[in-house]
Amino acid sequence: MEATYDFLAGRITARWQETQQAGPPGGKAAAASGGRRLLIALAGPPGSGKTTIARRVAQRLNDASGGPRAVAVAADGFHLARAALAALPNAAEALARRGAPWTLDGAGVVALARALRDQAGRAAVAAPAFDHALGDPVDGAVVVAPDVGVCILEGLYLLCDAAPWGALAGLVDERWMVSVPEEVAAERVARRHVRAGIVASWEEARARAEENDVPNGSPKANHQSFSRRSSASQAIRAQLAQPQNPNKAREKKTMANTKEAAASADAASGITMSAAEQTLLMAVLTHSARPEPKWDVVAAMTGAPNAQAARKRYNRLAEKLGVHKVEPQQQQQQQQQQAATASPARKRRGVGGGQPLSKKFKGSTKKVKVKVKDDEDEDEEEGQGEGDMGEDVDDDAEV
Repeated sequence: MEATYDFLAGRITARWQETQQAGPPGGKAAAASGGRRLLIALAGPPGSGKTTIARRVAQRLNDASGGPRAVAVAADGFHLARAALAALPNAAEALARRGAPWTLDGAGVVALARALRDQAGRAAVAAPAFDHALGDPVDGAVVVAPDVGVCILEGLYLLCDAAPWGALAGLVDERWMVSVPEEVAAERVARRHVRAGIVASWEEARARAEENDVPNGSPKANHQSFSRRSSASQAIRAQLAQPQNPNKAREKKTMANTKEAAASADAASGITMSAAEQTLLMAVLTHSARPEPKWDVVAAMTGAPNAQAARKRYNRLAEKLGVHKVEPQQQQQQQQQQAATASPARKRRGVGGGQPLSKKFKGSTKKVKVKVKDDEDEDEEEGQGEGDMGEDVDDDAEV
C-alpha cells in the first residue's frame, strides 16, 4: 500500500499545482492568498480502508516540502444522533440500520463541500466528527483552516447519485472509489463491532455486518455510479492487483530511487514536463520489468485506453527527452540479435538512437544512501463504532 499512497499523493500534488496556475503561487500559503482548494471525494463500503487511505495520503502531502497543506475529513460526523433516530416513526429500524443513507445528513455533507470550496483562503470551515466514546457526532470537532490547499472527503455515499448526495459531483475535483471483496469487508466490520462492544458475540457481529453494513456498501443499494471512476481509481486498482513485495524495505528504497530518477530526468533534460508526462514517467520507472515495463499497469495509472497506447505515449515522451524508446518485446529481441552480429566498430558506436535513461541523467543524479528498515504490519484504526465509522485496511483492497 505504500506505493499506492505515494502515487496518490503525487497525483494530488500535480493536480493541485494545476489549480494554482490561475491564482497566485506560494506553496502551502497559496490557498490563503486566493488559490483554489482541491477537493477529493473518496468513497467505499464499510471496511474497504478509505479512512486509512485518506489519512495516509494527507500525511504524505503534509510531510512533503513545497506542496499543499492537506486534511482528511470523514463524513461519519454527519450520522444522525441516536436521539434523532429514536424520534423517527420507525425508530427501531433506524437504530438497527444506522449507517444506511437515510440515517445520515446528506444535505449537510453537500453544504460542507460547498463551504470548503467557497471559503478557501477566506475563513475556517468547521465540520462535525463522530465521537466513538459517546456514540454520537460532535459539532465543530474538525476545523479546516483557510490555508489548507487539499481536502480529502471520505465516506460511504460520496459517489451516490441519488439526492442529495448527487450534488457532490459538481463540487469536487476528483472522485475515487475503493472496494474490497465482500467477505473481507464483512470480516473487518464484524471485528470492529466486537472491539467496540456493540455486540456480545462473534455470531451477532457477523449477522450485523451481513444484514446492515454489507448491504449499505452495495453500489446498487446506494446508487453509486461506477462509470464515473477517475483514472486514479483505475491506477490504485491496478497497483493493488500487483503481487505485494514481501521485502518492504526493498519496496520503499525502490520508490525513493524512482522519485529521484524522475526529478533528475526533468532537471537534466532542461525540458519542462507536464503533470501528465511526469505521471507517465513515474509509472514507467515504478513498474519497469524485463524485457519491458508492465504496460497494462502503466495504462491504468495514466488513463491510457490500453497497454499499446501507453507504450506509444511513453515513446513520444522518450523522443522528447532524448532517451531510448521501448519497442515491443518481439521487435526488441530482433534488435538485440542484430546488435550481437554487428561489427566491432558498430558496437563501439552503439546501436539505436538516443541515450539510455541511466546514462542520459548520470551526471545530474545525486546519489543518496537510503537507510530503510522493515515496516511493521499495518496498524488498525483506533476509532471504531457503528455503521462505517472507523476502518481497517489490508493490502487486498481494490480501487
